[in-house]
Amino acid sequence: MGLNQPVRVLVVDDQEMVFEKIRSLFYGESVEFAYVADPTEALDVAEKFQPTVILLDLIMPQMEGLTLLKFFRAKTATKEVPVVVLSMKEEDVVKAEAFSAGANDYLVKLPGKEELVARVLYHSQAYHSVTERRMAYDKLEQSQEELKKDLADAACYVQSLLPSFERGEVKSEWKFVPSVILGGDIFDYHWISNRYFVFYLLDVCGHGVGAALLSVTLSSVLKNQSLPGADFLSPAEVLRELNRQFPMESHNEMFFTIWYGVYDKETGLLTYSSGGHPPAFYLPSEEAGQPFEKLSTTCPVVGVDEGLMFHQVERFVGPRDRLLLFSDGLVELKTEGGRITDLSDFEHLVRKAESEKGSLVEQIWQRVNAPSEGYEYFDDCSLLLIQF
Repeated sequence: MGLNQPVRVLVVDDQEMVFEKIRSLFYGESVEFAYVADPTEALDVAEKFQPTVILLDLIMPQMEGLTLLKFFRAKTATKEVPVVVLSMKEEDVVKAEAFSAGANDYLVKLPGKEELVARVLYHSQAYHSVTERRMAYDKLEQSQEELKKDLADAACYVQSLLPSFERGEVKSEWKFVPSVILGGDIFDYHWISNRYFVFYLLDVCGHGVGAALLSVTLSSVLKNQSLPGADFLSPAEVLRELNRQFPMESHNEMFFTIWYGVYDKETGLLTYSSGGHPPAFYLPSEEAGQPFEKLSTTCPVVGVDEGLMFHQVERFVGPRDRLLLFSDGLVELKTEGGRITDLSDFEHLVRKAESEKGSLVEQIWQRVNAPSEGYEYFDDCSLLLIQF
């Protein structure tokens, strides 16, 4: 037996001479013994002694051994302790009844020293192994519960940082649903000098608290405009400085994608840049008579290489035109057939949602969660709708 793994044998037999004989067979072995002659006291003794093996007589005047065995199996303290039945009977039917009642082994009284010692040591070691596995499982389950709580707390914190809906010259609406293991989605928007409306959506690679913390840090940098050398009205400069100041080798090999836009309310000019992020969907008003567009740039993900170049694009937007930003958690959905959807699938979903009345954001989300669609998402899902 290994260290810290005692062998404790409880003998339940109405004949004390049998117990003395058994104990003599273990001479020289590191084994603790407890003895009970009255089976009605066996449960209490077992709970106090905490045996690793129970040797149980089959025939006793106060109570049959198989009846006591069922009590052992019903009690929490002894339900997993190996029970070896000792009996003078060798009939197969009797043995079958013993195993059916929960016995781990069956010996005809009394076996030789080598056999008895070997079987007791084997069952005791097996019991310790089961106990250790259960303890390890309980610790794992506890750590998983703690991790779930940490993730839930982190998700609540991220959600507390998300902006309120805009209802002024620019309107906004959004939906954020964190995954079970929490991803790195975050978005925000704010005015600069009452003329420029800045908005972005970013997604840190990976899952868990680490990804969430990096996304919160990035959002704080953008919100507080704390990127030295960057003009926050120039999306390309913002992405360039983010790429320079947040290299993946300094942040647990985590990089991120981002879509960053600046709207000039006086001119109607939208300037944007994106780094590895899904394109924004440009949804023109009916009056505009313009086609649906996907707005993106060919810039790479941010944080991979300090020397990367970023560029920006300009375009005019009209009154009541809308822009839909989203994370890849909504693009890469799993269907009932096991297929992973792509951008064209999501575009089709958005177009169907756009044909319905009511909130576009809620219509999209209803389709993602509709049982008839059978989608399953396994990443954060972020939707941000801006109406100019």
